[in-house]
Amino acid sequence: MSQDSVPSHFPAHDGPRVWVISAGSSPIGIALARQLLAHGDIVVAGVPESNLERDDPRGVDFEAFLDELASKGSDWEERMKPVIMDIRMMNECQVMIAEAINAFGRIDILICCSSQAIIGTVEELSASERTRLLVKDQFELNYFGPVNLIKAVLPQLRKQKNGHILVLGGITSHIGTPGLGVYCAAGWALEGFCDVRFATWPKRS
Repeated sequence: MSQDSVPSHFPAHDGPRVWVISAGSSPIGIALARQLLAHGDIVVAGVPESNLERDDPRGVDFEAFLDELASKGSDWEERMKPVIMDIRMMNECQVMIAEAINAFGRIDILICCSSQAIIGTVEELSASERTRLLVKDQFELNYFGPVNLIKAVLPQLRKQKNGHILVLGGITSHIGTPGLGVYCAAGWALEGFCDVRFATWPKRS
């Protein structure tokens, strides 16, 4: 698909759309990609390098998914582009967005679905340097990661003058849940960021 053939308007429902999925090797990422490709859409899927390690469950599932696409024919494979990236690294998020644009000319929808949860009381999760690092890593993935990817895609969406950003959350982004204090905190932080981003978007368009 050449950049010259890309329409300047948001594609119609029955036309192909370019999706960027932050966690393409996660169960929800694979399920979503399968449905989008069946609809005729294009998927750029972020895959953490750690998922490609031998015997990693997510890596095994993702490889099986790629084999499934190969069995359906070249058209399916051509509309699926995996990109090795760490959502916690801003430069890797920028590279992923650039690769999507170079390959398909535009980005119609970004969906952030990267998250992990650690369980424990507040006291337990601040008891040692190791647990403090786990808390920091959870914020890096659940909050700063989506923020990185959103910031990376905004210039392209402004240039196109269209596009959507979807951020998957859950009830823990609104209601505190015992044992999931850090997970809730990261979700609330991301919810607040998205609210502000939505409120200020028209002023920057």
